[in-house]
Amino acid sequence: MMNRGSVIIQVESQVVSRFRLNEETYTGFLEFTRKNCGNSFLKAFGAGQIDVQVMDGPGSEGLYDVVAQRGFYFKNTNGYDGLGGATVQITKNFATLGAMVGDDLVYELNQGLNAKGRIAPLRDTFMLVLSGEAITPEMMGNKVDSCFNPLNLQFFIHNEIVEDGYEILSEDYTKCYYEDKMANHLESDCTTPAVINGQVTDDFSLTTMLFESDFPQCTEVVPTRLASGSGDGEMDEE
Repeated sequence: MMNRGSVIIQVESQVVSRFRLNEETYTGFLEFTRKNCGNSFLKAFGAGQIDVQVMDGPGSEGLYDVVAQRGFYFKNTNGYDGLGGATVQITKNFATLGAMVGDDLVYELNQGLNAKGRIAPLRDTFMLVLSGEAITPEMMGNKVDSCFNPLNLQFFIHNEIVEDGYEILSEDYTKCYYEDKMANHLESDCTTPAVINGQVTDDFSLTTMLFESDFPQCTEVVPTRLASGSGDGEMDEE
């Protein structure tokens, strides 16, 4: 459901064979891609201009947390800009809403008991709420529908097993995720310097631009010492 400047997305987790995610703790990463969301959305997200919340049913405050969010725009030396993205790290802090409030008859969104008396369905369901001036047809053009279609979200689970489900990561791991994704480019520079705390710096490095800049937007320039290397991918796609 979208209004001007905000959108609510009903997200359903994938079914994971080891666990029933509708009754397990976990840490999840949800990524919006440049292909689905366009440049303007990624740039606004990276600049902190989009707020993210996770909600469930009534009385569910504290069931989920948004631990971190990180986004950036990146175009490599071949003109390909599909590596950028916007990622939200969330945790489900209790196995179920009933467990959190101490009442097994309190259910989450789309939850209930099946014929065997078990909580169903297998998937976990929650509402992802995004708000910001960039969430408009004028800013996003024809990317609105594809960006906020829950089927297009990339949804990953941190798969370290603990007693109650998956391990909860309380620290920001979005940087690690993008360091891994951008590993082939971290020694590169950008055409413009990083802006940190409102001040233009003399640092053109991609690492600083992506992880410290107020506006993480980079068009790649390969330093002379690495000029023999190659980028990856194709030309940008609108």
